[in-house]
Amino acid sequence: MKYSAQRVEQVLSLVEQGVCASEICRQCDITDTTFYTWKKLYQGLNAAGIELHRQLSQHNRDLNKQVETLQQDKAALQSVIDAQLNTEGKEQQIHPLLNQHPITQHHARKLLQLS
Repeated sequence: MKYSAQRVEQVLSLVEQGVCASEICRQCDITDTTFYTWKKLYQGLNAAGIELHRQLSQHNRDLNKQVETLQQDKAALQSVIDAQLNTEGKEQQIHPLLNQHPITQHHARKLLQLS
């Protein structure tokens, strides 16, 4: 990250002092886009809040990547199930699924693409 949370807090404190945006950008050598992005994301936060926001945003990005990977894995495994089992074979797999996993019958049928 190019700018520390403390630096962002300092820049945004100038707004509260009544300094106009163009002057802040010139003084701090940042672009208008950077300034307005910071203002939108961090206005009213101190340096600790800014850092927490950044950490939570990164954690959210990581979780979204994990979800995407799990969705791809599920699709791949589903294609294997579809290729290996006909409808009758899938029906026979419902009870083992229910016995081995804490899921409902409706969910098991959905996983096997029977409903």
